[in-house]
Amino acid sequence: MQGFLALGLGVGITGLGVVMVRAVRERRRTIGILRALGFRARTVQRSFLGESTFIALEGIVLGSLLGVLTTWLMYSNSAAFEGLEGGFPVEWTSICGLAAATFAASLLATIGPARRAAAIRPALAVRVTE
Repeated sequence: MQGFLALGLGVGITGLGVVMVRAVRERRRTIGILRALGFRARTVQRSFLGESTFIALEGIVLGSLLGVLTTWLMYSNSAAFEGLEGGFPVEWTSICGLAAATFAASLLATIGPARRAAAIRPALAVRVTE
């Protein structure tokens, strides 16, 4: 199960990185216009990091809640767990540690695209080449 969890997290983090690379490419002209209007490179970088932070936190919270819910449903409805006494054990320290590591890895995956977005030159991005 941990192997599937690691594979799923790897795919999710890679997917977030790909989404951010595409977002920078698709918004190149918009970023150039913002930069021409006076937005600083740091502001553009922070906006992309903020967007990826929101997406990562949303995925981490939903994944954690659905994982705990699925495990509880298996625990309460499976015949294999009928003889066990006590409540449903949840290892919050493991979940929080894994969530923090996933958040850090997702930020590392999106720092590159955010820096590339901040490095876009306004004159080159706004120029029409068609």
